[in-house]
Amino acid sequence: MRGFTIVELLIVIVVIGILAAITIVAYNGIQQRATTAAIQSDVAQNAKSIMAGMALSPTGIYASVDVMPGGLATTKFDASRYKVVTYCATTTQFILAVQTNAGDKYYSKTGAAVVKDNTIDAFRPCDSISIGSALTVYLNLPTACAVESGQCTFSGTATIAYGSVVHGKFSRAVNVSSPATCSHSYLNIEDPASGYQKSCYVYPN
Repeated sequence: MRGFTIVELLIVIVVIGILAAITIVAYNGIQQRATTAAIQSDVAQNAKSIMAGMALSPTGIYASVDVMPGGLATTKFDASRYKVVTYCATTTQFILAVQTNAGDKYYSKTGAAVVKDNTIDAFRPCDSISIGSALTVYLNLPTACAVESGQCTFSGTATIAYGSVVHGKFSRAVNVSSPATCSHSYLNIEDPASGYQKSCYVYPN
């Protein structure tokens, strides 16, 4: 009985390697499509909730306070999946945007189909998509690191959301180093809620 030659064994190994690589690539593609579909569904459902809340609003406009806790529009996101979830609106339009922990960004404009667009700034989506001067709300705020004039300490650099949960008004500063004073003058950003108590929230880079 003749055994396999080294050349024949090498051919078999190469073929198995090619088949394994094809299988892995196909699996990763399926997994990515499933993840994208889940995120798009998540954003779309929450956009519908915002539109339903606007329909119940006596003002009939999109308002930042409507998406805050206790507001008319109930939004729900899986906090473990997203780095940041933002909502910004004028009286007639809104952007609901997310950035995943992997860095991918998705948004829906006034309930339209969800778009994947990694070029937008998920922390200020209305600026990226140009729907006018709009207030921004952060829907997955971490625990506040400090109140007005307090100190935030963290590792490395971070994006800091600065604003008032009660009034649904925020600004953000990027690439901030620790320690950082929680004030618009220190962070060199606009005061989103002048005259009201504000806090700072750290999103690590």
